[in-house]
Amino acid sequence: MPVYLRRQGEHLAHPDADEQIALTIITGTGLEVALDLFEFNRRAEVAELPNECLRRALRAVDPPVTSRTPDRSDADPFRASTAGRSVDKVVERTGFRLLWSSTAASNLADGMALVVLPLLALDGGTDAAGVAVITVALTLAWPVVGLHAGWLVDRLPKRVVLVTGNLARGAAFGGLGLWATLGTVPLWAILLAAAIYGLGEILVDTALNASVPAVVEPARRTAANSAIEAAITVTNELVGRPLAGILIGLGFTVALGALFALYAGAALLAVAIVALSRRTVDESAPDPAAKLRLRDGLVTLWRHPVLRSLTVLTSLTNLAWAMFYALFVVYAVRPGPLGLDPTTYGLVLSLAALGGIGSSLLAPMLIRRVPTRLLLFTDMAGTVMLVLPVALGAPLWVVVAGIILASSGSTLWRVIVSSYRQQEIEEHLLGRAYAAYRVIGVGSLPIGAGIAAVMAAIADVTTVFWVATIIAAATAMLFLVLARRPIRLET
Repeated sequence: MPVYLRRQGEHLAHPDADEQIALTIITGTGLEVALDLFEFNRRAEVAELPNECLRRALRAVDPPVTSRTPDRSDADPFRASTAGRSVDKVVERTGFRLLWSSTAASNLADGMALVVLPLLALDGGTDAAGVAVITVALTLAWPVVGLHAGWLVDRLPKRVVLVTGNLARGAAFGGLGLWATLGTVPLWAILLAAAIYGLGEILVDTALNASVPAVVEPARRTAANSAIEAAITVTNELVGRPLAGILIGLGFTVALGALFALYAGAALLAVAIVALSRRTVDESAPDPAAKLRLRDGLVTLWRHPVLRSLTVLTSLTNLAWAMFYALFVVYAVRPGPLGLDPTTYGLVLSLAALGGIGSSLLAPMLIRRVPTRLLLFTDMAGTVMLVLPVALGAPLWVVVAGIILASSGSTLWRVIVSSYRQQEIEEHLLGRAYAAYRVIGVGSLPIGAGIAAVMAAIADVTTVFWVATIIAAATAMLFLVLARRPIRLET
């Protein structure tokens, strides 16, 4: 067989070779031999007929293979495809599994960190304004260096960026853990660790979003993004936050040591992502036509009317989310109005995962059957229900219901917007385009947290939640004005 294939490869290297020659070979030698030839042609060192010619020829004789089991890989990003493309699909599946696993490990640590840092500050005697400043430090990296992160992701191998971002965060929390063994950790050290966390987050998130098209074919990206969102929701919200409360009960040193171990594990998994280097595009070299300009991501978003509107709406919505989470720990944990202990507080936050998990699992089906604009509007309504119950002083179960609804809408928003952006933007621009989206969208988080810190210092926590409710309601009305164009996804 190897000799036969090489001879056929040499025959196909003739300048006159085209899909008709490929079709003749397929029909004359048998489909299975042709499929083997297709795989050989993809890897052979000799000159070869463009694979597209073979693809067209294979489609021309598709009826003989229609009796095979249908390919359900569109619904499952982990599932391999039919014969003849099995090697590519195994590579794709392996790359996505490793990417998914690294994401799960780092987001488990993220969920824990968002609980550990504010409680570590409160343990040291920090007031409400100081706790809100921690949220500023956690999110400040996006507006400051977000565009540069996108440039790095488009310039460097994505594995390198994933490893660097996770190791930096692991080192920061490992240092805090050593400090905690010696005594009370000062606020400035917590703020420094929060800033390093934010810097690592922008590198990892940008590389993750840009890596999905590198390992997943277009028709499976909605399912892949849904699987990633499910992993983020489960690890970050459902498991990470209550786990942080439990580990804090054993001591801050234990909790911070666990964060170090998780980020180190995420870095090791990122090292193993070999599939990213098997794409036809060499990720380690810049695209000469693109010139890797920082402003390219902003320009791309601005020129796309749908992505431009979605970016603006994300920014406004995140203002309300930042104001809520900057002070919710003060409102919820004893001596706040809800009177929760740290463990119960972590459990309350983890209940948000219920809505996120449901949305991520149902997203592919909902996107096929429900207008995407209606699905996106659930995020607008959910944001209102996130902040309004707290502003009204509603009982705990109403507050939890609002958090679950908000998480559900937010997950649908992220799945739809991520899939649409990956569909509309060329792969060599994805890192910068995603970074630009996050600079504007997530760049409002430190602004919202800063507003919350100032208002908490001059007024009270309830006033902050009322202002956040007004912002959320106004954004929902603006959505009805801006989101008029149809959003169609490849599913």
